[in-house]
Amino acid sequence: MMNKYYKNNSMEMPHKMLVNFIDNNPDVKTVIDLGCGAGKDSRFLAKRNIKVTAIDRVDVTNFLYKGLEENERENINFIQSKFSEAELPKSDMVISYDALPFA
Repeated sequence: MMNKYYKNNSMEMPHKMLVNFIDNNPDVKTVIDLGCGAGKDSRFLAKRNIKVTAIDRVDVTNFLYKGLEENERENINFIQSKFSEAELPKSDMVISYDALPFA
């Protein structure tokens, strides 16, 4: 059941609010994606040459790196952890669209 969720989620577009924010804030260079899920937002950011620390409690690497070029993959650092227990690096921005209610 969980795998189906990640598969379906991986095919979705990044959140419109994130796209709009990044389009209007070109100085953002590093982002933490708490509860990254299948990585739709992390992939979007990596393709924009933004360094992403993607954190999820489940190993989502099969979905997270799908469809990315090698140089884009290098923009994502995946950490498998509960984000409440992860050591967060300094970054320009933190996103967490669907995960905070589960913390």
